[in-house]
Amino acid sequence: GNNPVLFESIDPDLPPLQFSRKISEKASRIGLDWPDAKSVLCKVREEVNELEEAMQNASVDAITHELGDLLFATVNLARHLDIDTELALRQSNLRFTRRVQRIDTTLNNQGLTFNDLNSRELDQQWEEAKQGEKNGKRT
Repeated sequence: GNNPVLFESIDPDLPPLQFSRKISEKASRIGLDWPDAKSVLCKVREEVNELEEAMQNASVDAITHELGDLLFATVNLARHLDIDTELALRQSNLRFTRRVQRIDTTLNNQGLTFNDLNSRELDQQWEEAKQGEKNGKRT
């Protein structure tokens, strides 16, 4: 169209996840989009590979660039799947904190702390906390 600044109607002070969603919705309306969720998932995989490459070179700028691209692609995947990224992340945050709390309680009951466990034991505790959640046992 005649509007030289396609995105000027979007509040630049929005949280980054919401801003990504808005600019990708707007881009989609002018035809800049992937055809379906599956093709966006391919893009996410591509971005993961590019991030891995950047990590091997250990350039902070390159890693930041690729991690940003991965996050942006993930927001686009959520949009294609009609998933609220804020809600999805909030739920992940809750699951994580619940599991850590469950492990902390278990360790406290045994007179232990996180520092008393090696990484293998921590992984085992994590799996048990996950299973406990699936079995509906809330602490």
